[in-house]
Amino acid sequence: MPARQRAIPWALFLLAVSGLGRAARAGCPDCRHVLDCERRRCCVDCASPHPEADLRRAVAAANRCASHPAFRRTIQFTTAGGCTIDMTQVSRVATCAGDPLNAGRQAVCLMGHDITIDGGNQVTFNYAGPIPCQACAGACLGVQPALFSVHGRANTLTNFTMQYFPSGIVIRGGSGHAVDHVTDRFICGHAVDVAGPRPGRRRGAGRNIRVVHNTFVGHSAAGPDHVCLDPHDRPSPCGLDKAIQIDGGSVTVADNHIDRIGQPVEIIGGLGTHVVSGNTTVGDPADQNVCEAYTVSASFRPAAALFSGNTIDFCKFGIRVIDGAVVEADGNTITDAYVSAFQVSRAKRAGGALLKGTGNRVRRAGFFTEFACQVGALVDLNDPSARIDFGGGDFEGQPVIGGTRSPGGNWFCQGGLNAVWNLTDGCVADGAPGGSIGLRGDCVDVVPPRVQDSPPGTVATDGTVQCTPAQCDF
Repeated sequence: MPARQRAIPWALFLLAVSGLGRAARAGCPDCRHVLDCERRRCCVDCASPHPEADLRRAVAAANRCASHPAFRRTIQFTTAGGCTIDMTQVSRVATCAGDPLNAGRQAVCLMGHDITIDGGNQVTFNYAGPIPCQACAGACLGVQPALFSVHGRANTLTNFTMQYFPSGIVIRGGSGHAVDHVTDRFICGHAVDVAGPRPGRRRGAGRNIRVVHNTFVGHSAAGPDHVCLDPHDRPSPCGLDKAIQIDGGSVTVADNHIDRIGQPVEIIGGLGTHVVSGNTTVGDPADQNVCEAYTVSASFRPAAALFSGNTIDFCKFGIRVIDGAVVEADGNTITDAYVSAFQVSRAKRAGGALLKGTGNRVRRAGFFTEFACQVGALVDLNDPSARIDFGGGDFEGQPVIGGTRSPGGNWFCQGGLNAVWNLTDGCVADGAPGGSIGLRGDCVDVVPPRVQDSPPGTVATDGTVQCTPAQCDF
């Protein structure tokens, strides 16, 4: 055969090999060609002309394998030194038709089981659709696309960065899911939302949900080609509202870095006691409104959480317990809280918060001079039905949570600021009853501890001792 004739098929062969992308050359099957349910991984080529479409088709193919019990699929990405994938979120491929319009309906939807999206710490998903990045007062109206909507069972999102998505990641249903090593520095509403039940529709997220090892940062100036809006439609920094919203499920929130955002974690429901552990949050040393608090509220349905080993610095409040919520706090460090380290209050219901604390360290809580009252390490704002055990049970010595009394061991290094505020009806003792509070077996840097209490008094501080200088050096 003449050389010219032989050259034509060889050129076609090279073109075909190139069309498989670098994923194939790297030994990872191109997801565009993986249609079976046997292969455990495939790769989306970032250099593809349409990487969003390729990702959606890969997820759709994995969703179709839901009936195979042994199915597992990791979707990875092939890139030379990192890539940004623009996601318009207008395609109908791999979407969840039943998701709420304002909470992720146009997201990439994981409906199957044991599907992992692994960005390899090389991929940034950038929202490039028409919906503005806005922090709304309450729920935003209209279409609010998320990046991923997670249903099914045991699905994992890991090792990537996302930015400017109106609804972030929504865990809508199913159990055993994980959001792990994800970064979002340009948050709109929430970075992660664990959904609760909806009347007449879905049950919400299930058990064993993990949101771990992530980095979420708020109050960030929007980058080129992007605008973030506040609730009044004005240009603003990104990330004013919440990092993690938990409406349902049973969730572990652990080892995250969550900085400069209104509420690092808000819990307003669930299937049991959520675990919030080992997280680090820094607010702003010059602005009390940058970081509000970690919040647990039972205003709409029961809510309970265990906080352990968290470090919270320069937030307005450290941990808030609202409307009969149940919180146990062990071994947390809360420093320079503008108003209070721990606060109980009532908002929409009758109150009756339950709070138990052991081995927590508090320094200089309530230092903000613009507030003359309702400040201190431990504050009962307006809930006379609250019962608080920071050592030896509540005021009457009764256990508050779990049938056992706290052994105390809390350190209050307040520098003369209030250890306890228990005037529940304003700034003066006017006869309104306070909550039932026990503060026994703790150390304070000023003995006796400074306590603001309504007569005849319902704060027990017997057994408190003076902290050593070493104890207050943290």
